[in-house]
Amino acid sequence: MNGRKVNISSYLVSENDEIEIKDSFKQSIPIIGATQSKEREVPEYIVADHKKMTAKFNKVPKYDQIPYVNISSYLVSENDEIEIKDSFKQSIPIIGATQSKEREVPEYIVADHKKMTAKFNKVPKYDQIPYPVQMEPKLVVEYYSR
Repeated sequence: MNGRKVNISSYLVSENDEIEIKDSFKQSIPIIGATQSKEREVPEYIVADHKKMTAKFNKVPKYDQIPYVNISSYLVSENDEIEIKDSFKQSIPIIGATQSKEREVPEYIVADHKKMTAKFNKVPKYDQIPYPVQMEPKLVVEYYSR
């Protein structure tokens, strides 16, 4: 990243940052596969040079310009719509999760299991979140403040 080593997958890039793959990783199967894959196009806010294995982050995109999210801890906002990628809709974990009766869908999420989409209607209050066990936030804070 801009000539410095970064090994944090969730590193926050800024406008005009230049990203380069470390030489020892340029021949790794995941990197070669990613650069040759036609599954995703490079977004307009990134200029990629697949031969040099570099990229420049031109500008910070608006949310509606981001074509997909693959971060499991991504923070959704009210009225965000979530859709499972077509290539994953037939995967065993996804099918199992949509057919499972283990948990009900909370009232603040509208799920369409046939289309494999969901809409996050509103941010729930703490007591509306259906945890399988009783949470004690004060105890968690106390534990980690030691």
